[in-house]
Amino acid sequence: MKKIFYSLAFAALVFSGCSDDDNAGNGGDNGSDELRKISVERSEIGELPSSTSIAEVKFVVSYDDGRDHDLLTVQWADGFSMTLPASVNTTYLTSISDFIDHEDEYDSSDVTISHSSAMVTEATYFEAYNSSGYVGDFYVAEHKDYDEREWYIMYIYSDRDVTVKGSRESGIYHWEYDMSLKSGWNRVAERTRLDDGKYKYEAKTNLPNSLHWYFSE
Repeated sequence: MKKIFYSLAFAALVFSGCSDDDNAGNGGDNGSDELRKISVERSEIGELPSSTSIAEVKFVVSYDDGRDHDLLTVQWADGFSMTLPASVNTTYLTSISDFIDHEDEYDSSDVTISHSSAMVTEATYFEAYNSSGYVGDFYVAEHKDYDEREWYIMYIYSDRDVTVKGSRESGIYHWEYDMSLKSGWNRVAERTRLDDGKYKYEAKTNLPNSLHWYFSE
C-alpha cells in the first residue's frame, strides 16, 4: 500500500465521522474529540446490498513500511459505532517529513512543514468482515465511482499541531498540499486526477460539503 500523501492511485476510502450528508463535510473541528466518535446506520450507507452479511468492522492504520494494523474492532448491528483512541502508540507513527517523502528529489518544490518532527499515521480502512472473512470497505466520498477521481476522505492522526503547505512536481506528477492538522484525529480530503497531461494529487483539510457514505466489495 502506498502512503496517503504520495499516492497517485486510488486508496481505500473511509468515514468522515458524521451521521448525515449535510454534515459529512465540514461538521466539527479537525482534531476535536467529536472526530473520535463514529456512528452510522445501515440506511445511511449507499449501495450496501441487503444480502451483504457483516459481523464486525475494523478501523485500520498503516505502518510506514506498508503493513496494516487493526487499531479498533467493533461489532456490526445494522450499522456500527466506535470511539477512536485519544492517542496512538508510537509503534504506528512516523515523522511527517518521512510520511510525505519531503527529502526526496523533485524538479521543483515549495512545500513547507511547520513542525517536521510531528509524528503521524493514516487510517486507511474501515473494513467489514463476516464469519468467512473480509467482505468490503466503508468510505465517504463525493461519488460511488471513485474512478472519477472526486474528493474522498481519509483520517490522519498527528501527535501535535502541524501544517503542510505548498506544491511540488516531478515529471508528469504534481502534488499540492493545504493541510492544517490538529493534535489528534483529522479528516483530510484527497483526490488524484489527470489534468493537462499531468497526474495531480491534492490533499486539504478544508472539506467539501457533498460527501456521502458508500460501501465497496
